[in-house]
Amino acid sequence: MQHDKSKHEISEIRGTSVVILLVSFWLVTSPFILSHGSAAVTWNQVIFGIIIGLLAVIRYRLISTALTSQLIVLTGVWIAIAPLVINAGATAILWSSTISGLIILILSLTLDNDRLQTRHSSG
Repeated sequence: MQHDKSKHEISEIRGTSVVILLVSFWLVTSPFILSHGSAAVTWNQVIFGIIIGLLAVIRYRLISTALTSQLIVLTGVWIAIAPLVINAGATAILWSSTISGLIILILSLTLDNDRLQTRHSSG
């Protein structure tokens, strides 16, 4: 039975990693699709979109690590608040980034919280 839980955990990690990878693709392309904000916001979206995409691939391939999960959470927080800190300029970019960051944050925290509860209940 423990083996089935392990397969289920792997499936959840990979599923959320794919969603986070899709969000990262949106982050990289959104400044060019939506009305432009400032150049700083555009570069922030592209750079952190690439970073979060790489972290999602690492998480998918390695079936998560504590460091990767923590970096995804921190990057999600930054993506959510960056337009407010940098002064996005365009409302569409502000909402896009904030919602994308919250999606990343919620997916990461929910999965990590579920895994912690599973470990405590079985240990």
